Order: sequence, then C-alpha cells, then structure tokens
Amino acid sequence: MDPFSLIVGISGLVALSASVLKLTRQYFHGIKHAGDAASELQLLHDVLCRLDEFLRSDSAKRQSFDDTSVLVSSTNACRTKLEVLCKKLDAATKGRLLRASWPLNEKEHRQSVQELRTITQCIHFAITIDECALLSKTSEEVTEVLRKHLETFQTLTEISHSTTSLKLAVEEQTRILQDDHKIQEREKILHWISTSDNESKHNAIRTPRVAGTGEWLMDTEEFKTWRMSVESPSVLWCHGIQGSGKSVMTSLVIDRLRDDYVGQKVATAFVYFDYRDWGSQSLENVVASLLRQVASQKSALPISLFELYTRLREQNRKPQVQDLELTLLHVCQDFDQVFIPIDALDECDETMRRKHFLPFLATLQRIPRIRMFVTSRPYPEDVRKVLDPFPQISVQASDADLRKYLRRRIEDSGNADIIDEGFRQQLIETVAKGAQKMFLLPALQIQSIVNEPTTADMEDAIETMPHDLHQAFYQTLTRIQSQSEGRKRLGMNVLMWISHAQCSLTVAELSEAMAVKLGHTVLNPRRRPSQNMMIECCMGLVTVDRESSSIRLVHYALQEFFRDQREELFLSGEDQIADICIGYLLFDELVRGCCEAEAEILRLMKDFPLLRYASSYWGHHVRLSHCDRIYGLALELVHSPPRRALSIQIQRFSQGYRALYWEPDEVTSLNAFQYACAFGLERAICSMLESEEIDVDAATHIGTTALIRAASSGHMDLVKLLMSRGADPTKANWYGSALHCAAEAGQCESIRFLLNSGMNVNLRDDFGRTPLHCATDQRHISAIELLLDMGADPNTRDHEGIMVLHEAAQMEDERLMRRLLRDERVDISATTVRGKTALHCAAEGGHAEIVRMLLDVGVGIDATFVGGYTALHLAAWWGREDVVRLLVEAGANVNAKSDEKTTARYFAAAAKHESIHKLLIEHGAEKGVFEYVVSDSESAGEDDVTCRYEFEN
Repeated sequence: MDPFSLIVGISGLVALSASVLKLTRQYFHGIKHAGDAASELQLLHDVLCRLDEFLRSDSAKRQSFDDTSVLVSSTNACRTKLEVLCKKLDAATKGRLLRASWPLNEKEHRQSVQELRTITQCIHFAITIDECALLSKTSEEVTEVLRKHLETFQTLTEISHSTTSLKLAVEEQTRILQDDHKIQEREKILHWISTSDNESKHNAIRTPRVAGTGEWLMDTEEFKTWRMSVESPSVLWCHGIQGSGKSVMTSLVIDRLRDDYVGQKVATAFVYFDYRDWGSQSLENVVASLLRQVASQKSALPISLFELYTRLREQNRKPQVQDLELTLLHVCQDFDQVFIPIDALDECDETMRRKHFLPFLATLQRIPRIRMFVTSRPYPEDVRKVLDPFPQISVQASDADLRKYLRRRIEDSGNADIIDEGFRQQLIETVAKGAQKMFLLPALQIQSIVNEPTTADMEDAIETMPHDLHQAFYQTLTRIQSQSEGRKRLGMNVLMWISHAQCSLTVAELSEAMAVKLGHTVLNPRRRPSQNMMIECCMGLVTVDRESSSIRLVHYALQEFFRDQREELFLSGEDQIADICIGYLLFDELVRGCCEAEAEILRLMKDFPLLRYASSYWGHHVRLSHCDRIYGLALELVHSPPRRALSIQIQRFSQGYRALYWEPDEVTSLNAFQYACAFGLERAICSMLESEEIDVDAATHIGTTALIRAASSGHMDLVKLLMSRGADPTKANWYGSALHCAAEAGQCESIRFLLNSGMNVNLRDDFGRTPLHCATDQRHISAIELLLDMGADPNTRDHEGIMVLHEAAQMEDERLMRRLLRDERVDISATTVRGKTALHCAAEGGHAEIVRMLLDVGVGIDATFVGGYTALHLAAWWGREDVVRLLVEAGANVNAKSDEKTTARYFAAAAKHESIHKLLIEHGAEKGVFEYVVSDSESAGEDDVTCRYEFEN
C-alpha cells in the first residue's frame, strides 16, 4: 500500500477516534469506566495524529507498506475496534437513560481498554522504528522494547479476530434495534394520525354473519362490474330498509376484497357510521381513519405522511382536514386500486356531519383508482342527490339467507335440543314468510319464540308474534316488564341509559352506573351487574361488541323507536342520569383533585369506569332536568375546586383535547363561573352574577374566558348575558378571540351577535388569521358565507399566505367558489407564500369543476409556484386526467419546464399515468431532458454535478 492511500485511511481514523472520544465524554463524569476509556482513547488519538504527520514526511513517502505489515494490520484492527465502540456508544445515547450508565459490562470494558492499549502500542512502535528512535537506546533497552512489542504483535491477530466477531454481533444488534425503532416510529405516526379502532368495529359486525349468506350480492352484474372494471363508475350504492342486513353485507364485501387481493398493490379502507358514535363522525376523524388504514397497508411509511408528521410536529400542531385529505390522495397514488366501503351513511349525523362528508365523497369518486361501496337507507334526500347518478343495488334479506340465518339462531338457542326437525322447519317457514325482506323483525320474532320453555309454549308464541317492528319492540318491552322486580328495573334502566347516552357506553361504564345508589358517596362493587345479566334482562334488545366492549341497542331502528317514545317509556330519564352522574363525581374518593400526568389519569379512569361519561356529559343532562334537588347537587359540584378541576380534566382528556387544555395549570385555574359557562348552566350563572362579585373577563391559564367558552359552544343566552354584563369579546386565548373561536366552531348565531355588537370582522390573531380563516379551516360553509356577507375581507391571508379562495379550491366547494368569484373584491390570482394560486390547489386535488370555474374568470393558466411547477405539472403527477384535459384544451403550455427542467409529460411517465402521458403527446408534448443537481456538500458549490436523464416514454 502506498503512503498516500494509507494517509487517506489514517485521516479517517483520526476523525473516527475523535468521534468515539466525544461520545465517551458525553457520559456522566461520575462513571469511572467512561473516564478509563477516555484516557486510552485520548492516547490512541494522539498516536494516530503523530502517525498522520509521519506518513506525510519525506522519509515515509519513499516506503511501501504491505497489507500484512505491522502498520497496516494495526490500523485495520484500530478501525474495526473504533467502529464497534462507536456503534455501541451511539446506540446507547439514543436510549431513555441518556449517558446515565456505561453501556459496556465489566468484562467488555476490561477487554476494550486492553485492546485499545495494545493497538496504541503497536502503532507507536511502528512509528518509532521508522523514525529510528530506537537507535538512541542501549542494546539491553532495545531488546526489552522488542520483546514487549513481540508479545503485542502476537495478541494483535487475536484482537483482530475478536473485534471482527464483535463488530458483526454489534451490527446485527444495531440492525435489530433500528428495525424495532422504525416499527415504533411507524406506530407512533399512525397513532398520531388516528386512534380509531376500525378492526374492532368490523369484527363486531361480521361475527354474527352466517356462512354462505350474502353471496347473491357478489354475483350481481353491478357488483362484478364495479369491482373489476376500471372504466365503470367508481361508486356502487347499495340501499335498503332498516334491518335488511346492509352492515353485515358491508362486512362481507370488506372480507372478500381483502381475501381476493392479497399480495397485490390494492388497499381496502372502510368506514362504519354509527348513530351512537356521532362524536367520531367529524370529517377530520373519518379522513384520518381512512388515511391510517391505507398508509398501514404499505410496508414502508409513505413519504407524504412522514413529511406531514414532521412538519406539524415541529409546530406542535395536529393536521387539519385539508392536510389529511391531500395526504390521503397522495398515499392512494402508491396503489393500483383503493377500495373504500362506507356503511350506514344515513347514520352520519345530517345537520352536523353529513353535510361535510358528502362533498368529500364527491371528491373521492373523481379519483380514478379509488372505488367506493356505499350503503344507506334509500330515502335521505341529501344522500340520494349525491348517489342517484351511480349504479345501485337494492339490499334486502333473500329467502335463502333468511332461512340460513333462522336455522343458525335456533341452533344457537338453549332450547335447540327440544326442537325436532319438523317443528324447526315450521318455525323457519312461518317466521321467514312474514319477514318483510328484513333480518331485524325475524330476529326479534325468533328470539321471543325460542325463549319459551316448551315447544307447546313456542307454538302459542307463533300465534301471537308481532308482524311489524313497532309491535315487536312493544312486545319485547312487555316481556321485560313482566320479569321479577329486580330484573325489570335493571332491564329498563339499561335501555334508558343506552337510549339517552350522548356517546357509546362500555359494559364497565354501564355496569358502574347501575351500581350507583343515590345519596351514597361510596360505591359498593357488589352492586355491579354482570354483562350477561344486563343482556338477559333486556330480552335481546341490546348486544355487546366483543372487541370494543361497548354495549348498544341491536339496531338503529330501535334507537329511533326509543327516541319517538321517550316521554312514554322514560318519563324522568334525564333527571335520573343527571342524578347519577353528579352523585358519582361527588364520591368521597374523587375529592383528590386533578391528576399530574397522563398515566395517573388513565389509572383513575380504570378504577372509576363511569368517570369519563359523568365528567363529559353531566352538564348536558342537568340542562334538560327541571328538578331542584339536582340543581342543588350541580351547584355543590360547581363550587368544589378539586372536583371541578378533576372533572374538567377528565372531560378534556377523554375527548382528545390538546394537552394544554387538560394540564394541571389550566384545569385548576378554571373558576366556578367559567365551569358553569362551559356547560351552559344558565340558572347557576344568573345566581352567581346576582349574589357574588364576578369578574366576567377572568381568564384561565391559557387565556380562555367565560365568553369564549359560551360563544364557541353556541350558548346564545349566555353570550348575550355576558355581553350585557360588560364581557370583553376581544380578549383572546392561544387560539384567538371569542369571534375566532365561534367561527372555528361554526356557531353562526354567536358570530352574528358578536359582529352586531361591534367586533371587527377582520380581527387577526397571533398567527395572522381572521375569523374567516378559522371558519374555513373547519369547513363551516354557513359561517364562511355569513362572515363574507357581514364584510369579511376575502383577500386576507394567514402567515402562510393562504386565503379563503385557496381553501375553497382545495375543498372543492363549488357553492363557496361561486360565491367568492361573484365578489369583485377577490383577487383571483392571489398566491400563497410558496406561490400557489387557487388553480394550483384545484388541479392538485383533481377538482375539475373548480378548475373550469377559475379558467372561466381568467386565472393565469401557466402560473408557477416554488420550483417552477404549473397546474399542469401537478395534475399530471397526481393522475388528474379530467383536469389535464381541461388545461391542455384551454391552452396550457404542455412543454412548460420546471426549474429542474421537468415537464408534465415527464411527470406523467414517472407516475405511470399512461392515459395522461398519451393525452399530452397528442397535444404536442415533446421528448424532454430532466436535469438536477447533486452536491457532496450541504450547500451547493463548485463541485456540484449536473445529471441529465433523457426520457422517451
């Protein structure tokens, strides 16, 4: 080996030894072993520096070094040992106990120190020989030095072998740790996106499915065409009456798609809408759930998702709806097809949720590779308006499926052994005949029949069985009320709680509620009923989702029945639930106050299962109660600082608020007046205003006032009351003023009142946002239009340069876009900080109608944003064929080049959009050259290399 090559290697060793030395010194000074190793490493580093100087000398340049020479062997062993140490130390510093303990055990430490010392001696000896330093020694001294170094050389080979083995072992361990870290990071990001437990919902619905049922749907031409033909419409709408088996059919479709596309670039993501779970039906939650499902089906986390996480994590922000939508569309591009079954669309809350979801559904159906299977009842007008143009299948219980289902129910009953085949067949035929093409009615009928003790009683039950759903419900309630007093009370209380609850309840929560004895401040655990007892006492009207442990009514139709008959069946339901919730929060053990950390909150919620529901919804039930005794209990809770702090902490934590809302400093700063305002307790608030010195503008730790809370919650009577008492609407918390918060919540009445009271419609918060931005962030179209009508400047931009025109283009809201384009004040060519126009936003999202509207008013078709990209570039990359066609036919420059010399044709080829690529060629797209710069350094310099790739796709 020539000296020059050796110099390069030694220079690397000098740097490596310095790195290892630096890592070693990062450990706490109190660790003795770290100091020992640092001393040896310092000596080695000094010797390597001397060796580097020697090799650059004239005497060294005249020499050549064999690969087996002492010097080369020593440096090789040195490099191996240092690399092993570097990996071990570096891996350890990434752990939780950073620099708190030495990562080498006693044996490893002693061996490493000895090996470092030996290597140092070898290199030092090589230098002294070549410098003739030994010539100045006596013969006896030389002999002794040579003897010692001979021993060192003999151990050098052993060191080389042992360090190589150790290096391989460490590399394998490092690889395992890195893989484990990647898995943990992947799960962390997916959890950050969404915490929805989709598989539990799916498994709960598919569990009662009877094998062999539903195959008729798979055999229809409509289903086959939807599934197999990319040229067919992307949506298949399956509608049917209540109880016809739509949800079970959806579960079958999901399983079939998953089974048939194993190992292919096909993803399946689904949504089960549930009337009980309206809190999770927000567009943000639904899109986040779909994004998580699709992203989790890739072996490596999609880059677009990782970039979103990295960007927002640095700002301590959660993604907004538009972030989630755009990322979902990006991730879908990585698959050949993405199937999205959506069940029970009619159970998505019409007034608060569905009006936002339907435009999103319209966006998805325009994406070529996305195919949707949607079920609902046939009559919701807004659903029909969107889905009527697409192929449809009427879902109803087929005779064959009904018979299979009824046979299964009989076999699973406790009386199957006394039912002979002849009577079994009679049962099946009789019940199936009156099924009215649904599963729900025969399910209730067969339940009431097979529960009879003898076959004779079953025959009598057949004669009196109900012939419609309402009759079936009333008959079952009559049977519940004919039980023993204890079972009757338990059954009706369970039904009362489930039908009145503001969210789904778990078995543990409901059992805890049943165990609360009014007037007692301690719960007797022996009063908790079992899951089986609660189900039995309800005579088949409730069921339990096994994986989520939520207890619910068997069908949405039953919830509607209870809603209509609430006054008749549960006269004092709100009073009873409010009484139990407040009584629970006043338990002796909960006077402790708020928790200091998340782990403590979770432990407390486990020990007190009803705490989540009681903390979140006691105020709702109190508002609907007219009982003076319950009002008195509510005041006791409101005026108890530790209970108040704990309940608001549990409420905000369980509902997914940011940590700053439930941290101790915030919840303990909430006074009784603010607490009452948070729950809209007008009677208590009026009482406090009359009897106490109340500062209506008092703010919590993060700046939230009573007015902010009332305005964002839509408690208009309180808003007016507070304003009449002099509340300042411009006082702001971290998010903004009462007007900003009302706009973000879409509370139009609050917005109108605050503006009529003199607030500035264009008031900016600390982030440069106006109320118009806040309403747009959450897609509250009515609030947006109201703000514009009341003078909001449509051209106001936030700190990223985004204005409502850009948002409307991203959201594909045609009504809002028309409203904006009619406004002469709107700057149609406005750009964001990155230079994007509304046309870029619409083209990227594939919103063809929005693109057409913008082109009609003269938006610059070839305008570029950062990187030199046009709308055509974006549409070609994301596969928006309709948009590409619109743009090229409107005169877009098909050969426009970005700063990197890429054209739309290149993007179409790179993304494998063959039809778009062909379309661009037909409109004159030329063969191009793609140029980009590669630099070895962090900043561009003279050594940059320009790479050119010709493409002829």
